[in-house]
Amino acid sequence: PVLFPTDYQHPDRLHRKLAAYLQQARDYGLINPKTVVVLPEHIGTWLFASGEKDQLYQAATVDEAMEWLSWSNPLQFVAAMLGAEGRDRMDDAHLRIKARAMARDYQALFGGLAKEFGVTLVAGS
Repeated sequence: PVLFPTDYQHPDRLHRKLAAYLQQARDYGLINPKTVVVLPEHIGTWLFASGEKDQLYQAATVDEAMEWLSWSNPLQFVAAMLGAEGRDRMDDAHLRIKARAMARDYQALFGGLAKEFGVTLVAGS
């Protein structure tokens, strides 16, 4: 699917976009109850951007978007940095800021789409 940063502003927005693709596939007779829909590898990763300020979605680069995430959530970012692990602690901290919300939204979004369209859906991280 063709997705844009603004598609991740809210899980409902991403749902509408992906549902439109699945509906089109259904209309063409491409999906049925035995269909396994495989989505791109990192389609769920960007759920961290949900609910952020408009500047994050307008950022010219991923690095700039990450800066907006940090500045928009300063206390959460500091706490996440204290618990960050691995080679790139900054990336780890950015994901930790939104980890719970991302997990909740991921399950609701992709589980909901699978149920709505009666398919097995494999979504990337």
